Amino acid sequence: MLLVYVDDILLFSASTALLDSAKQMLEMQFKCSKMGEVKYYLGMHVERDVEKGVLRLHQRKYCEGLAENTLGW
Repeated sequence: MLLVYVDDILLFSASTALLDSAKQMLEMQFKCSKMGEVKYYLGMHVERDVEKGVLRLHQRKYCEGLAENTLGW
């Protein structure tokens, strides 16, 4: 999967060959920086469980902050 927002690009795939190919194509066209494993992307917390093959996206911190600031929780 390829997620793009302005100049933020996130790639992930079950196939390392497909991932490497996509990275090579992007690097031929654009200046790219490798930032390592993603923890946050566009305000979303990214949790990855490699053993279970699960990727979770959530906005728990945003929701908690919203509840605290607007509802006083």
